[in-house]
This record gives sequence, structure tokens and C-alpha cells, in this order.
Amino acid sequence: MNADKHFDSFKSLKSKIWQANRKYQFNAGIEDVKLNLKTKAYGLELPESYKEFLNLCDGGMILEYEPEYYTDMTDDEPDGPKWSSFYFYPLEEVLDNYVGLSYDSYLVGNNFSGIYPIIPICRTPGPHHGQLVIISQRGLKTESPVFFCSPNKKKCVLISDNFNSFLKWYLDSDGFPKIDINVPNIQIEEFIKENNIIENAESESAKEGIERINSFLELFPNDAWSYCERANLNVKITEYKNALKDFNTAIELMDDEAFFYNCRGELLLNHGNARKALIDLDIAVNMDPEVNMYLSSRAKAFYKLGKLNEALKDCNAVLEKDYTDIVTLSIRFDVYKAMGEDDLAQVDSDLLDDLIR
Repeated sequence: MNADKHFDSFKSLKSKIWQANRKYQFNAGIEDVKLNLKTKAYGLELPESYKEFLNLCDGGMILEYEPEYYTDMTDDEPDGPKWSSFYFYPLEEVLDNYVGLSYDSYLVGNNFSGIYPIIPICRTPGPHHGQLVIISQRGLKTESPVFFCSPNKKKCVLISDNFNSFLKWYLDSDGFPKIDINVPNIQIEEFIKENNIIENAESESAKEGIERINSFLELFPNDAWSYCERANLNVKITEYKNALKDFNTAIELMDDEAFFYNCRGELLLNHGNARKALIDLDIAVNMDPEVNMYLSSRAKAFYKLGKLNEALKDCNAVLEKDYTDIVTLSIRFDVYKAMGEDDLAQVDSDLLDDLIR
């Protein structure tokens, strides 16, 4: 790809690299096929200017001093090259840091259930380094701005309108732009809210999710959790045979994960195979008896098999810990009705009405 076709800052960067300026320590670029596969695997949509940067150079930095200054230093010593420079992460480090931020639910909250939208692209200099981040393009009409997040992540402000303009600033300042977070500017929280970033990130369809996981499994073919996730998405689009196949694969790869057995048991239960389902659901409960969801699923299987006392025992075990569990209350209502305990069923029905209102 011609990296200076659309973005003027790339002309200057290419010129410096081709002139063998020794302070310019940048890696070789990434081909589109590899770049697209890896970003699709994580559900990321990169701004065009940042994609072209990765095509040209897969991360790197402009050194503060000539390379000889850093002889015998490790990268992460206080005066080492990566520590003392604006260090653009190679794509593999982008993804590693991205996963770390997503696990922390940084800026999205613990109830977030979409494709994490904040992408770290660069570490800033200093013993308490901050990071530069961009936003995944999903739903954005213009390129994501570049934001600077302070070392403690308490402040994250817009410092450039897009990656191309930041790169120009970076090159014009010989690799050391002066970032002042005290200058009034847009906070990333404002940008996220005004541009519906959370809503867009949570809007992935089941088919889009399956395509994402297909790419991820090309990179990590033995990732059991990805098979389970794809199976649950296949359930949503009624591709039940594919779902069962993926649940089977997940269990083959990780046969000590209770959640996988519960998921497969639920699929079997919902398609008329309660006896087979009970085997999986029993395994899940025995592996992790404190998880309410597993007890509730097994209670439903017991109920469908006419084992009402066993079903009631599982329901009570859940509701003793959480009497507001609507799914389990519904199952116990059905159990009481089947037992002829109409008064107790009515109590559960009234409680369900109160919870649903």
C-alpha cells in the first residue's frame, strides 16, 4: 500500500526512514492480509491513517539520542530507548495492551458487554508513563481523535483530531511533542458519550460475532472459550448442529470447565433430550456447586424428567442465596404446580409479579 497516498505526515516519515536517520527506529510494516485478520479477530476497526502507519511501520520510535548512547542498556531501564521515547507499540503489543485494558473495563464500566472500543497505540516517556489511545471506528463518521491517558488513568484528554495530525506533530517535534493535560480540552468520557461509543460497541450481531470468532480461531485454533462463544452465537441464529459441534470441541479442549457442560446441557435440554442434558448439567454442578446458574439449569432438567423432589431441592438451594432469581422462581412455580402445591405456587407467582413490575 502507498502509505503517503492520503496522509501527508507519511511522506516525512518515509523520507526519514529511507534516509537511514539512525534516531528513527521503526519496524518493518505489516501486510494488509495479516493486519486485517488480526484486527478482525478482536473486532477492531482501525482509523485509516493508523492502518497506513502500521502498513508502513509496525511500531517503533524516534530516539532522543544517537543509538550509541543506549549501548548496554535494556529497553526498560529509566534511560533506555523505549522508556525515554514515545514508543509506538507493534501490533502484537497493541493487542496485548488492548486485552489488558478490556479486562479492567477501563472507561466502559463493569456491565459492558460489547467489543471493547479503546485501543492503546503508544507509550509516552517517563518513569510513570502514560498512553496514547484511539477509539475503534465502529459507528464513527470521522476518524478517531488521539487521546492522552495520564499514568494513573484518572485523566484522558483529546490531544489531536486524528492520528495523521498527531503523527505530523510528533515528527515536527522530532519525536517529543509537549503534551499539556492541563489545557482545557475534550475528555474521552465526553467523546464516548457524544458519539454513542458504548452503544455502537454493544451492537454486534450474532453473525458479525461468528465472523469475528472465525478470524480469532484462525490465529488461535485451540482456544476453547472461543468455540463456546461461537456455539452460543450459533444458538441465537438457530444453527443448533453447529452449536453442538462447537460445544463438543470446547469440552474436548478443556474438559474441566463447568460452564461448557452447562451450555451444552442447556442446548440438549431445550431440544427435547432431557436425559442426556442431565448428565452434562450434573457434571457442571459437581464441578462448581456454588454457581446458581448451574443449579437452576439442573433443576429444570429434573423437572422435565418428572424428578420433582430433586428439582425442588436445587431451586431451594438457589433461592436461599438469592430469592430474586426470576428464572429459578419460575422453575419452582412449575414444580409446585406439578406437585399440586397450589398455595406455594401462588406465593412464587406473586413474588414473580412483584419482581417483574
